[in-house]
Amino acid sequence: MYITLVIVAFVLYALAYAANRDTLMYQNRDSVYLITWFLLATVIMGLRSVNVGTDTLSYSNHFNDISSARWSTIFSNLHFLRYNSLEIGYVCLAKICSMVVNDYIFFQFVLAAIYCFAMMSFLRENVKSKIILTTVFLGSELYLFAFNISRQMIAVALTALSWNYLCKNKKQKAILLMILSASFHMPSMVFLIAYIFYLIRKKRILFNITVFVGIIAAINYKFVINFVFTHLGKYAYYLGNINYWANAKIKQRMGLSVIVYSIVLMLAIYILLKKCRFTVNEKAYAVFSAIYVICNFMGLYFNYFERVGIYFLPFVILEIDAVAQKIKSKDVRKLYVSSVSICYSLYFLVSAASAQYVYHFWGKN
Repeated sequence: MYITLVIVAFVLYALAYAANRDTLMYQNRDSVYLITWFLLATVIMGLRSVNVGTDTLSYSNHFNDISSARWSTIFSNLHFLRYNSLEIGYVCLAKICSMVVNDYIFFQFVLAAIYCFAMMSFLRENVKSKIILTTVFLGSELYLFAFNISRQMIAVALTALSWNYLCKNKKQKAILLMILSASFHMPSMVFLIAYIFYLIRKKRILFNITVFVGIIAAINYKFVINFVFTHLGKYAYYLGNINYWANAKIKQRMGLSVIVYSIVLMLAIYILLKKCRFTVNEKAYAVFSAIYVICNFMGLYFNYFERVGIYFLPFVILEIDAVAQKIKSKDVRKLYVSSVSICYSLYFLVSAASAQYVYHFWGKN
Protein backbone atom coordinates (compact mmCIF):
# COMPACT_ATOMS: atom_id res chain seq x y z
CA MET A 1 0.00 0.00 0.00
CA TYR A 2 2.85 2.38 0.76
CA ILE A 3 4.38 2.11 -2.68
CA THR A 4 0.94 3.00 -4.07
CA LEU A 5 1.21 6.40 -2.36
CA VAL A 6 4.60 7.04 -3.94
CA ILE A 7 3.51 5.92 -7.42
CA VAL A 8 0.33 7.99 -7.27
CA ALA A 9 2.34 11.01 -6.11
CA PHE A 10 4.50 10.95 -9.24
CA VAL A 11 1.93 9.72 -11.79
CA LEU A 12 -0.84 12.06 -10.66
CA TYR A 13 1.61 14.94 -10.57
CA ALA A 14 2.65 14.22 -14.15
CA LEU A 15 -0.98 14.03 -15.28
CA ALA A 16 -2.12 17.13 -13.44
CA TYR A 17 0.78 19.40 -14.36
CA ALA A 18 1.36 18.18 -17.91
CA ALA A 19 -2.28 18.65 -18.89
CA ASN A 20 -3.29 21.06 -21.64
CA ARG A 21 -3.57 24.62 -20.34
CA ASP A 22 -7.16 24.90 -21.58
CA THR A 23 -8.42 21.90 -19.62
CA LEU A 24 -10.27 22.11 -16.33
CA MET A 25 -7.63 19.89 -14.68
CA TYR A 26 -4.86 22.33 -15.53
CA GLN A 27 -6.84 25.27 -14.15
CA ASN A 28 -7.47 23.43 -10.88
CA ARG A 29 -4.35 21.27 -10.88
CA ASP A 30 -3.24 22.09 -7.32
CA SER A 31 -6.60 21.14 -5.81
CA VAL A 32 -7.00 18.03 -7.99
CA TYR A 33 -3.54 16.78 -7.17
CA LEU A 34 -3.49 17.49 -3.45
CA ILE A 35 -7.06 16.49 -2.61
CA THR A 36 -6.79 13.22 -4.53
CA TRP A 37 -3.43 12.31 -3.02
CA PHE A 38 -4.28 13.26 0.56
CA LEU A 39 -7.60 11.43 0.28
CA LEU A 40 -5.69 8.27 -0.63
CA ALA A 41 -3.29 8.90 2.25
CA THR A 42 -6.29 9.27 4.59
CA VAL A 43 -7.85 6.00 3.44
CA ILE A 44 -4.61 4.06 3.92
CA MET A 45 -4.02 5.53 7.37
CA GLY A 46 -7.64 5.42 8.51
CA LEU A 47 -8.47 1.86 7.46
CA ARG A 48 -5.35 0.18 8.82
CA SER A 49 -5.50 -2.71 11.26
CA VAL A 50 -4.86 -2.15 14.97
CA ASN A 51 -1.64 -4.11 14.46
CA VAL A 52 -0.20 -1.47 12.12
CA GLY A 53 1.67 1.03 14.25
CA THR A 54 3.09 0.49 17.72
CA ASP A 55 0.42 2.40 19.65
CA THR A 56 -2.67 1.66 17.54
CA LEU A 57 -3.87 -1.27 19.64
CA SER A 58 -3.56 0.67 22.91
CA TYR A 59 -5.48 3.60 21.39
CA SER A 60 -8.18 1.14 20.35
CA ASN A 61 -8.46 -0.10 23.93
CA HIS A 62 -8.65 3.47 25.23
CA PHE A 63 -11.44 4.18 22.76
CA ASN A 64 -13.46 1.23 24.06
CA ASP A 65 -13.08 2.53 27.63
CA ILE A 66 -14.04 6.09 26.64
CA SER A 67 -17.07 5.00 24.60
CA SER A 68 -18.55 3.23 27.65
CA ALA A 69 -17.85 6.13 30.03
CA ARG A 70 -20.38 8.82 30.94
CA TRP A 71 -19.75 12.48 30.26
CA SER A 72 -19.85 13.15 34.00
CA THR A 73 -17.01 10.67 34.46
CA ILE A 74 -15.00 12.29 31.71
CA PHE A 75 -15.29 15.81 33.13
CA SER A 76 -14.85 14.77 36.75
CA ASN A 77 -11.12 14.59 36.07
CA LEU A 78 -9.85 16.84 33.30
CA HIS A 79 -6.50 15.04 33.31
CA PHE A 80 -8.43 11.82 32.75
CA LEU A 81 -5.87 9.72 34.61
CA ARG A 82 -8.10 6.69 34.28
CA TYR A 83 -7.18 6.53 30.62
CA ASN A 84 -3.42 6.95 30.82
CA SER A 85 -3.53 10.78 31.14
CA LEU A 86 -5.10 11.34 27.73
CA GLU A 87 -5.81 15.03 27.19
CA ILE A 88 -9.42 16.13 27.38
CA GLY A 89 -9.68 17.24 23.74
CA TYR A 90 -8.75 13.80 22.46
CA VAL A 91 -11.09 12.12 24.95
CA CYS A 92 -14.04 14.35 23.99
CA LEU A 93 -13.50 13.72 20.28
CA ALA A 94 -13.36 9.98 20.92
CA LYS A 95 -16.57 10.15 22.95
CA ILE A 96 -18.41 12.17 20.29
CA CYS A 97 -17.31 9.77 17.54
CA SER A 98 -18.44 6.79 19.62
CA MET A 99 -21.90 8.39 19.86
CA VAL A 100 -22.05 8.54 16.04
CA VAL A 101 -20.52 5.14 15.25
CA ASN A 102 -19.33 3.09 18.19
CA ASP A 103 -16.38 1.53 16.39
CA TYR A 104 -12.70 2.44 16.70
CA ILE A 105 -12.17 2.19 12.94
CA PHE A 106 -14.56 5.13 12.45
CA PHE A 107 -12.69 7.20 15.05
CA GLN A 108 -9.36 6.25 13.51
CA PHE A 109 -10.58 7.35 10.09
CA VAL A 110 -11.79 10.68 11.53
CA LEU A 111 -8.36 11.27 13.09
CA ALA A 112 -6.64 10.39 9.81
CA ALA A 113 -8.87 12.80 7.87
CA ILE A 114 -8.34 15.65 10.35
CA TYR A 115 -4.58 15.16 10.33
CA CYS A 116 -4.02 14.67 6.60
CA PHE A 117 -6.21 17.55 5.46
CA ALA A 118 -4.99 19.91 8.19
CA MET A 119 -1.43 19.24 7.04
CA MET A 120 -2.51 19.68 3.41
CA SER A 121 -4.07 23.04 4.27
CA PHE A 122 -0.91 24.21 6.03
CA LEU A 123 1.49 23.01 3.35
CA ARG A 124 -0.38 24.16 0.25
CA GLU A 125 -0.20 27.78 1.47
CA ASN A 126 3.54 27.65 2.05
CA VAL A 127 5.02 25.18 -0.45
CA LYS A 128 5.11 25.99 -4.18
CA SER A 129 6.48 22.67 -5.45
CA LYS A 130 3.63 20.20 -4.90
CA ILE A 131 5.77 17.16 -5.65
CA ILE A 132 8.17 18.23 -2.89
CA LEU A 133 5.13 18.73 -0.67
CA THR A 134 3.85 15.15 -1.03
CA THR A 135 7.12 13.24 -1.21
CA VAL A 136 8.86 15.04 1.65
CA PHE A 137 5.66 14.74 3.70
CA LEU A 138 6.10 10.98 3.29
CA GLY A 139 9.86 10.74 3.65
CA SER A 140 10.20 13.14 6.58
CA GLU A 141 8.09 10.64 8.58
CA LEU A 142 5.30 13.14 9.15
CA TYR A 143 3.00 10.49 7.68
CA LEU A 144 4.35 7.42 9.46
CA PHE A 145 4.56 9.17 12.84
CA ALA A 146 0.76 9.56 12.69
CA PHE A 147 0.43 5.76 12.64
CA ASN A 148 1.94 5.65 16.14
CA ILE A 149 1.50 8.92 18.00
CA SER A 150 -1.76 10.06 16.43
CA ARG A 151 -2.68 12.27 19.38
CA GLN A 152 0.55 14.26 19.13
CA MET A 153 0.38 14.46 15.33
CA ILE A 154 -3.07 16.05 15.50
CA ALA A 155 -1.50 18.64 17.78
CA VAL A 156 1.39 19.08 15.31
CA ALA A 157 -1.07 19.78 12.48
CA LEU A 158 -3.02 22.28 14.62
CA THR A 159 0.12 24.16 15.67
CA ALA A 160 1.24 24.31 12.04
CA LEU A 161 -2.14 25.79 11.06
CA SER A 162 -1.81 28.31 13.89
CA TRP A 163 1.40 29.53 12.21
CA ASN A 164 -0.56 30.24 9.03
CA TYR A 165 -3.04 32.38 10.95
CA LEU A 166 -0.25 34.11 12.84
CA CYS A 167 1.39 35.09 9.54
CA LYS A 168 -1.96 36.51 8.41
CA ASN A 169 -2.07 38.56 11.62
CA LYS A 170 -5.14 36.63 12.79
CA LYS A 171 -3.78 36.24 16.28
CA GLN A 172 -7.03 35.21 17.97
CA LYS A 173 -7.49 32.23 15.64
CA ALA A 174 -3.83 31.32 16.07
CA ILE A 175 -4.16 31.32 19.86
CA LEU A 176 -7.39 29.29 19.72
CA LEU A 177 -5.64 26.66 17.59
CA MET A 178 -2.75 26.57 20.07
CA ILE A 179 -5.20 25.97 22.93
CA LEU A 180 -6.96 23.28 20.91
CA SER A 181 -3.65 21.59 20.13
CA ALA A 182 -2.79 21.57 23.83
CA SER A 183 -6.10 19.83 24.52
CA PHE A 184 -4.79 16.95 22.37
CA HIS A 185 -1.15 17.02 23.50
CA MET A 186 -0.04 19.43 26.24
CA PRO A 187 3.66 19.54 25.20
CA SER A 188 2.51 21.33 22.02
CA MET A 189 2.96 24.54 24.04
CA VAL A 190 6.65 24.25 23.09
CA PHE A 191 5.54 25.70 19.75
CA LEU A 192 5.31 29.09 21.48
CA ILE A 193 9.00 29.27 20.50
CA ALA A 194 7.76 29.76 16.93
CA TYR A 195 5.57 32.63 18.09
CA ILE A 196 8.61 34.32 19.66
CA PHE A 197 10.54 34.04 16.39
CA TYR A 198 7.55 35.45 14.52
CA LEU A 199 7.48 38.52 16.75
CA ILE A 200 11.21 39.21 16.32
CA ARG A 201 11.65 37.98 12.74
CA LYS A 202 11.96 41.52 11.30
CA LYS A 203 14.25 42.77 14.07
CA ARG A 204 17.57 41.62 12.65
CA ILE A 205 19.76 42.25 15.72
CA LEU A 206 17.32 40.60 18.14
CA PHE A 207 16.75 37.73 15.72
CA ASN A 208 20.50 37.12 15.35
CA ILE A 209 21.04 37.31 19.12
CA THR A 210 18.27 34.76 19.68
CA VAL A 211 19.75 32.40 17.10
CA PHE A 212 23.22 32.83 18.65
CA VAL A 213 21.90 32.08 22.15
CA GLY A 214 20.11 29.04 20.73
CA ILE A 215 23.37 27.77 19.19
CA ILE A 216 25.22 28.22 22.49
CA ALA A 217 22.43 26.41 24.33
CA ALA A 218 22.56 23.56 21.79
CA ILE A 219 26.33 23.21 22.16
CA ASN A 220 25.98 23.17 25.95
CA TYR A 221 22.85 21.05 25.92
CA LYS A 222 23.99 18.87 28.84
CA PHE A 223 24.15 21.92 31.11
CA VAL A 224 20.69 23.01 29.93
CA ILE A 225 19.27 19.53 30.52
CA ASN A 226 20.76 19.34 33.99
CA PHE A 227 19.32 22.77 34.80
CA VAL A 228 15.85 21.69 33.67
CA PHE A 229 16.22 18.39 35.49
CA THR A 230 17.14 20.22 38.72
CA HIS A 231 14.35 22.79 38.63
CA LEU A 232 11.61 20.69 37.01
CA GLY A 233 12.02 17.38 38.74
CA LYS A 234 8.60 16.08 37.74
CA TYR A 235 9.95 15.67 34.18
CA ALA A 236 12.73 13.36 35.32
CA TYR A 237 11.05 10.47 33.50
CA TYR A 238 11.51 12.25 30.20
CA LEU A 239 15.09 13.36 30.77
CA GLY A 240 16.75 10.78 32.93
CA ASN A 241 17.76 7.96 30.60
CA ILE A 242 21.35 8.68 29.65
CA ASN A 243 23.29 5.42 29.92
CA TYR A 244 21.88 2.17 28.54
CA TRP A 245 19.04 3.76 26.62
CA ALA A 246 21.33 6.36 25.09
CA ASN A 247 23.57 3.68 23.60
CA ALA A 248 20.58 1.65 22.41
CA LYS A 249 18.96 4.66 20.76
CA ILE A 250 22.20 5.72 19.07
CA LYS A 251 22.50 2.29 17.49
CA GLN A 252 18.86 2.43 16.46
CA ARG A 253 18.77 5.94 15.02
CA MET A 254 22.18 6.25 13.36
CA GLY A 255 22.32 5.40 9.67
CA LEU A 256 20.35 7.04 6.88
CA SER A 257 18.79 9.42 9.40
CA VAL A 258 22.14 11.10 10.00
CA ILE A 259 22.44 11.91 6.29
CA VAL A 260 18.93 13.40 6.25
CA TYR A 261 19.53 15.46 9.40
CA SER A 262 22.87 16.71 8.05
CA ILE A 263 21.31 17.89 4.79
CA VAL A 264 18.45 19.63 6.60
CA LEU A 265 20.94 21.38 8.91
CA MET A 266 23.21 22.43 6.04
CA LEU A 267 20.24 23.92 4.16
CA ALA A 268 19.26 25.81 7.32
CA ILE A 269 22.76 27.24 7.68
CA TYR A 270 22.80 28.18 3.98
CA ILE A 271 19.50 30.09 4.31
CA LEU A 272 20.65 31.94 7.43
CA LEU A 273 23.99 32.94 5.85
CA LYS A 274 22.45 34.13 2.56
CA LYS A 275 20.80 37.18 4.10
CA CYS A 276 19.68 38.90 0.90
CA ARG A 277 18.25 35.91 -0.94
CA PHE A 278 15.70 34.70 1.61
CA THR A 279 12.74 36.36 3.32
CA VAL A 280 12.38 36.74 7.07
CA ASN A 281 9.80 33.94 7.10
CA GLU A 282 12.14 31.63 5.20
CA LYS A 283 14.85 32.33 7.76
CA ALA A 284 12.36 31.35 10.45
CA TYR A 285 11.77 28.06 8.59
CA ALA A 286 15.52 27.48 8.68
CA VAL A 287 15.65 28.09 12.43
CA PHE A 288 12.71 25.72 13.05
CA SER A 289 14.33 23.06 10.88
CA ALA A 290 17.56 23.42 12.86
CA ILE A 291 15.58 23.07 16.11
CA TYR A 292 14.11 19.85 14.73
CA VAL A 293 17.58 18.44 13.99
CA ILE A 294 18.99 19.53 17.36
CA CYS A 295 16.06 17.95 19.23
CA ASN A 296 16.64 14.68 17.38
CA PHE A 297 20.32 14.75 18.30
CA MET A 298 19.48 15.44 21.96
CA GLY A 299 16.89 12.69 21.77
CA LEU A 300 19.70 10.19 21.25
CA TYR A 301 20.84 10.89 24.79
CA PHE A 302 17.69 12.06 26.58
CA ASN A 303 14.28 10.50 26.27
CA TYR A 304 11.44 12.42 24.61
CA PHE A 305 13.44 15.26 23.01
CA GLU A 306 12.89 13.83 19.55
CA ARG A 307 9.16 14.09 20.25
CA VAL A 308 9.57 17.79 21.02
CA GLY A 309 11.32 18.26 17.69
CA ILE A 310 8.35 16.86 15.77
CA TYR A 311 6.48 20.14 16.31
CA PHE A 312 9.04 21.81 14.05
CA LEU A 313 9.26 19.01 11.50
CA PRO A 314 6.62 20.45 9.07
CA PHE A 315 8.90 23.41 8.48
CA VAL A 316 11.57 21.15 7.00
CA ILE A 317 9.32 20.85 3.92
CA LEU A 318 9.05 24.64 3.77
CA GLU A 319 12.83 24.98 4.09
CA ILE A 320 13.53 22.50 1.27
CA ASP A 321 10.99 24.23 -0.99
CA ALA A 322 12.37 27.69 -0.18
CA VAL A 323 15.80 26.63 -1.45
CA ALA A 324 14.22 25.20 -4.61
CA GLN A 325 12.45 28.46 -5.40
CA LYS A 326 15.69 30.45 -5.17
CA ILE A 327 17.46 28.36 -7.83
CA LYS A 328 17.51 30.54 -10.95
CA SER A 329 18.33 27.88 -13.54
CA LYS A 330 15.22 25.91 -14.47
CA ASP A 331 17.26 22.83 -15.32
CA VAL A 332 19.12 22.91 -12.00
CA ARG A 333 15.84 23.50 -10.15
CA LYS A 334 14.23 20.50 -11.86
CA LEU A 335 17.25 18.38 -10.97
CA TYR A 336 17.06 19.55 -7.33
CA VAL A 337 13.31 18.91 -7.07
CA SER A 338 13.58 15.52 -8.76
CA SER A 339 16.50 14.43 -6.57
CA VAL A 340 14.77 15.53 -3.36
CA SER A 341 11.50 13.85 -4.33
CA ILE A 342 13.11 10.55 -5.33
CA CYS A 343 15.41 10.41 -2.29
CA TYR A 344 12.63 11.16 0.20
CA SER A 345 10.34 8.64 -1.54
CA LEU A 346 12.99 5.94 -1.21
CA TYR A 347 13.62 6.90 2.41
CA PHE A 348 9.89 6.58 3.08
CA LEU A 349 9.75 3.10 1.56
CA VAL A 350 12.77 2.02 3.63
CA SER A 351 11.16 3.38 6.82
CA ALA A 352 7.80 1.78 5.99
CA ALA A 353 9.51 -1.62 5.67
CA SER A 354 9.89 -1.71 9.45
CA ALA A 355 7.96 -4.52 11.18
CA GLN A 356 5.63 -2.10 12.96
CA TYR A 357 4.36 -0.75 9.63
CA VAL A 358 3.71 -4.03 7.80
CA TYR A 359 0.36 -3.12 6.29
CA HIS A 360 -2.99 -4.84 6.36
CA PHE A 361 -6.49 -3.41 6.41
CA TRP A 362 -8.78 -3.40 9.41
CA GLY A 363 -9.92 -6.92 10.30
CA LYS A 364 -7.16 -8.63 8.32
CA ASN A 365 -4.19 -10.11 10.17
